[in-house]
Amino acid sequence: MCQAYAGLGHEVTLIVPAWREELIEPGIPDIHSFYSVSPNFLIRRIPWTGWKSFHFIHRALLMPLVARYGRPSVVHTRGVAAAWGLTRLFHMPTIFETHSSIPVNPRRRSLFKQISRSSSLRALVLITNAQAAYMKPFLPESIPLVIAPDGVDSDWLEQTISSVEARHELGLSDEKRSIAVYTGHLYQGRGIELIISLAKRMKDYLFLIVGGGENDIMRYRDQTVGVSNLRFEGFQSPSKVFLYLRAADVLMMPYGNRVQVSGGGDVSSFFSPIKMFEYMAAGRPILASRLSVLQEVLHDDSNALLLPYDEPQRWCDALIRLKNDSDFGERLASQAHSDVAQYTWKNRAERLLQETDVHEASR
Repeated sequence: MCQAYAGLGHEVTLIVPAWREELIEPGIPDIHSFYSVSPNFLIRRIPWTGWKSFHFIHRALLMPLVARYGRPSVVHTRGVAAAWGLTRLFHMPTIFETHSSIPVNPRRRSLFKQISRSSSLRALVLITNAQAAYMKPFLPESIPLVIAPDGVDSDWLEQTISSVEARHELGLSDEKRSIAVYTGHLYQGRGIELIISLAKRMKDYLFLIVGGGENDIMRYRDQTVGVSNLRFEGFQSPSKVFLYLRAADVLMMPYGNRVQVSGGGDVSSFFSPIKMFEYMAAGRPILASRLSVLQEVLHDDSNALLLPYDEPQRWCDALIRLKNDSDFGERLASQAHSDVAQYTWKNRAERLLQETDVHEASR
């Protein structure tokens, strides 16, 4: 989003904590290159002690204070504490984006309520219609609400690297089996258990799981000793993920009926996974769970195959169908690639700026 805002002619600064633990991008000298984004915006790191008691002050006071110093036309944040500080303490025009529901914690719920009633709130951004339907009863009728799904870099739509070239780059040139790829976290509800089950049944497929933390990877590797057609590739830089997607014959999103995020909450009813848009842009057929919220973007037998998570045989049948009918798979992939053109970060940024009435080039 920072790249997209800057690409539209705005001066952009990304304000982030300076993590002392160095768990975020450890040893990465060029953050822009690591994430495959243009260096057209500044990154400013704000000192962070790691003290839990300092957390709220850091988010609600210190970071908004630094933002205010830049005299911005608008500030975009996804943090409740930051949004509260921006709108209630410093009265800066603010875009507040949330990917979760109304906070359960009484203190955070109170902050959210104050933000939603602030005259400084230029837009509350939600990511799906399902999320909006759930939250509207808790929101003021006059709130400036915008539904803006996540997206994909428009450069991905213009990539021309072939499957053969991608496999060569990844050392998979000699692989004779069809390749099914999953990218993302290994949290509960992401369908890793289903992929393991499919790998045991479908020996003519190589299943590649790209992503996850070391502890999760080790746990799953211990569970799958002897499953030779399943590989955990570990975390890969975002710039390399596209190669895996292009190398695949099938891309998998086997979400469970409950989908856990890093904070432990369930987002299966209203999330908008970035990987869905990246899969669509990669131009490969997609197998996904039949969650209602995914069907705001994916349509069965049109741009994807949507299947019940708890019926593994249906997934096996779909993999067999795609292996035997390449024309069908190409049709699904082509339609997905066409459909995702509306979901670029640039289009999203442009829309949010229009909604918040920020038209001229600005900070």
